[in-house]
Amino acid sequence: MAKFGPPEPFDFTQPAEWLTWRQRFSRFRVASKLDKESSEVQVNSLLYSMGRDAEPIYGSFVFPAATEAMPHPEYDFDLVIQKFDEHFVPKRNVIHDRACFHKRSQRAGEAVEAFVRSLYELAQHCEFGAGKDEQIRDRIVIGIMDKEVSQKLQLEADLTLERAIQLARQSEQVKQQSAERVEITVNEEAVPYSVNTPRRVPFPLLPKVEKELKRMLTLNIIEEVTEPTDWCAPMVPAPKCNKDEFTSAEFKEFKQRYGFSHITSSPHYPQSNGAAERAVQTAKYILKQPDPCLALMGYRSTPIAATGASPAQLMTGRQIRTTVPVLEEALLPRPFNPDHVYMKDAMAKGSYRFFYDRRHSARTLPELRPGQPVRVKLDGEKGWTTPARVISLSKEPRSYLVEMANGNVTRRNSRHLQSVPEAEPPAEHPCAQPTASLQDSGFPLTDVTVPPEPPASQMPAGPSSASPLAPSTPVRTTSRDREIRVPLRFKD
Repeated sequence: MAKFGPPEPFDFTQPAEWLTWRQRFSRFRVASKLDKESSEVQVNSLLYSMGRDAEPIYGSFVFPAATEAMPHPEYDFDLVIQKFDEHFVPKRNVIHDRACFHKRSQRAGEAVEAFVRSLYELAQHCEFGAGKDEQIRDRIVIGIMDKEVSQKLQLEADLTLERAIQLARQSEQVKQQSAERVEITVNEEAVPYSVNTPRRVPFPLLPKVEKELKRMLTLNIIEEVTEPTDWCAPMVPAPKCNKDEFTSAEFKEFKQRYGFSHITSSPHYPQSNGAAERAVQTAKYILKQPDPCLALMGYRSTPIAATGASPAQLMTGRQIRTTVPVLEEALLPRPFNPDHVYMKDAMAKGSYRFFYDRRHSARTLPELRPGQPVRVKLDGEKGWTTPARVISLSKEPRSYLVEMANGNVTRRNSRHLQSVPEAEPPAEHPCAQPTASLQDSGFPLTDVTVPPEPPASQMPAGPSSASPLAPSTPVRTTSRDREIRVPLRFKD
């Protein structure tokens, strides 16, 4: 016969798990035939299996006096189990247990099986007696999330618990199958698009592609082909920039149900989402601490530099007590004016933006119009060599929808777009020699229209020989619309 090992030592920090551990030890006691041994052996096996922390608890028990029927009450297994039950299992409040049972409803995303199992667990201590099945049946009818199923159950006069569970499970299975069912019809007169050899899938995407193909095969959306066929097209798997969980129909329904708007950051421009990324980094750092609850308490009690108040002060109106010693006056309630907090936060953000723009010479980029030719360059690329055309302004801030040379429509941040200047013939001028040296410097120059000179009859009177008028030089700009100023050495 196979040998059975005792269950793992009992976790004394979780006394609520005692009933589960006791049940496991009872099964081990029967499977290993420990119940055939003497009562003293069984008690010592119990204490050894529970762990070293069981010894002081066992020593604190008060046993009755020895009798002829029970010469050693401290080694009576049933009595010792009863003492441990009194120690770990608190006295239950039936009113509270019934209140928890009657408030239990099916949660969002919870399966019917899990909901029914939870009702059975809650009803275990409610002392319903013979009416236990009826109470669970009524709770299923009232607490199930699908209101159509609830109404259907209410219409049955002789509804039993088994019947209610069966109808709820069947309805859930039918809805799951209906949600996954996809119907695709093929036109009989269709012509094969192209015939190509299979394309290699990138190795990092191979597990995801294989999983998706198996899912589509299971749902009969596609079928496996093991011989040459005319219906063969190259497959190019590419991960989405904003991930599937943010573009799915379930997420759109989630936004409508909770009433919030979701604005995604521009592709290839994580700087626009820096605040969210920094918040995620802070949350990860807190969760990596030995005591996340203590770290979270320290984070909530730390004042924010922009507002001068901590998150706890903004929420509760006072500072919370931490492990850092503080005076009692610092813990007194001090309500904050929301308008004053918003004003200080806006001033701090404005200051951050001012000094950042000044340090990096940032400026407002010109707006692009639909149909305007542009060049595209991402942060990791060199040179503005990718041509494109602006389609429209995107609904997200500082983003445009552009059409690439291959016909693909993508979304790009205005930082990655450069307007293509329209070529105009340069204006001829007798004194344009200083500009020639700028053309040799390598900067892309753009001509700007210069108004024509007035006729000689409209020129102001004055001695032409004594004070000749300096000829006007056409204003030239770089590809970034910055004015090119003539160096002083060329003005002599």
